[in-house]
Amino acid sequence: MKLTLIKSATLILCALAASQALAQNLKIKHGAIKGTTLVYTKARNYQFCEFYVGAGPVAPSTELEGHNSTATSTGCPAATFASIDPKKLAADLGGSIAILNPAKQTAQKWWVMDELYVYAAGATVDFSGIKATWVVKMSVGDLEAAAKAAQTPYEPLTNRQLSKWVFKKGNTVFLLRAPEGKVYAMQAFTNAADPNLRYEQLPQLGSKMQKLPAGWKYEVKTLDKDLEFDVRKATPSGLKHLTLDEFGNVYLGCGFDSACNYVP
Repeated sequence: MKLTLIKSATLILCALAASQALAQNLKIKHGAIKGTTLVYTKARNYQFCEFYVGAGPVAPSTELEGHNSTATSTGCPAATFASIDPKKLAADLGGSIAILNPAKQTAQKWWVMDELYVYAAGATVDFSGIKATWVVKMSVGDLEAAAKAAQTPYEPLTNRQLSKWVFKKGNTVFLLRAPEGKVYAMQAFTNAADPNLRYEQLPQLGSKMQKLPAGWKYEVKTLDKDLEFDVRKATPSGLKHLTLDEFGNVYLGCGFDSACNYVP
């Protein structure tokens, strides 16, 4: 079975607890559905948002069911997303916590790669007017770590998800070149820090970076062949290397293992 959408996990997030109640059962279907693969081949500059919902006492170990709006029938309308009350959403779904991404609900996020493939996906759920599909299970602690990382940009990060991300030949990639042959390709960008930021301005983003570490460089490149980031080929399989820049944009890392088919 094939559907269309995705998930991107490590971004600026905040946790908003609806209650510290005893364990509850979520009213939504969650978890991967056997044989379901999510495929979306028109991802570049596509706006998306994410929802993470959990039940029971809220602690770093509390498991959250992650859903992404990419390629659903609603997409992620900015006005609808901005109007959602996370506490009410959690309660309506039988949970104790709901975390929205972007955490700043007046901000938006867009994909930068061209294609995405998630090899374990689940049901599509209505989140107060925005439909999103299950794509990952994470913990409150995972998202807290992501939020902390946003305060210390350009640090190496990892998470796990069986997925593939493709940047097509002839298209532009926005790279962070780090020491020792490591290269990060921008996966998603956000206007959380700069409300006026748009995809067309990404080529000039390097001139605005004030916190690039020594030896790092922002580079704009046109690909002469497809760049594939296949996490199934990572060591260990499913391990994804990432970093964030000072604006909260997310980058996929190449040069760590065999996940990338080459280092751009």
